[in-house]
Amino acid sequence: MNRVDTAQLQALKYRGRPIFLPVSDLTWTDYVEAAASKRSLTPSEKEVIAFISNSPSQTVKDFSSQIKHKKEVKESTVTSSLTNIYNKFEIPGNAKGKFLILKNILVNGFTEEHNNSQGLTGHGLVRVHSSFPSHDFVIALREAASKTQSTEDEVIIMQTFAPNLKDFRDPLQECLSSGISVRVLLAWPYSQAATLREEVLRRYAANIEYDFSDVMHEVKANIELLRDIRSRSNKPKHLAIRLYDTLPSLALYKVGAKAYVSPFLHGRLAVDTFQLELDLNSANQVLVKPILQDLEDMWMISKDFTPFLDGNWNNDLKNLFLFDDSHV
Repeated sequence: MNRVDTAQLQALKYRGRPIFLPVSDLTWTDYVEAAASKRSLTPSEKEVIAFISNSPSQTVKDFSSQIKHKKEVKESTVTSSLTNIYNKFEIPGNAKGKFLILKNILVNGFTEEHNNSQGLTGHGLVRVHSSFPSHDFVIALREAASKTQSTEDEVIIMQTFAPNLKDFRDPLQECLSSGISVRVLLAWPYSQAATLREEVLRRYAANIEYDFSDVMHEVKANIELLRDIRSRSNKPKHLAIRLYDTLPSLALYKVGAKAYVSPFLHGRLAVDTFQLELDLNSANQVLVKPILQDLEDMWMISKDFTPFLDGNWNNDLKNLFLFDDSHV
């Protein structure tokens, strides 16, 4: 394979955008180098990542064994560097589990770069992920929280229920503290749409990675988590919660000008299927505009819901749409 022009590679890194190159021009080394640079790794940390890149299929045992026989990588360097690398890649778990997650992030990321085409980039499609990229969303939230407040940095989550919401507790808290508006749109759990969604999940589900009880339980868990986030915030009014009683079209996670969009497939949670990563500021809005319009339409027909701090909000939830004209 031909090597990528260094200036071109550095330019893409500098702009903070994903490395998006033709399959014939992208090598594993190029991708790993770009991933390391994107996470602002130190020279020592890049050395460790580069060592992993020499054999992407290796196991933890292979990795440890090779370190002892390679003079260019010091074993003492690896121990301290891996801890920092795990933090920068937002990787949870024990030492062995962290290494495997890191390796999978690199391997899957490289595969996804190869599977993406350049044909739709002008329409706002940045890339396609095989499942929801939680670590990328966390990084985007924290980057937004660290910047000067702007209307573009609004955070939006639209789901029937968000099984991964707990993963974003701290970053969402940081966004609120920074003055960023957070809007969360969930299904009213007593709606027909919620009932049908639960039915197809139970009937057709082959592999739901998240613990799933029922839609009502999951929505209530989301609301309780949001209630807790709001109670801890010094700017609680920046968090808006609304519930809808209609048929949802898609799941959407937005931060600033970036959004991840996925469909509701039979038997699969939206976070467990493919995700379209969109640039909402793309020149051609033919893809982005109807998605954002649908979001705003859903928001307009939904209803505000504010869970009381004492936890006694279940009756309010049940009665939210009881006197709505559409139900008469």
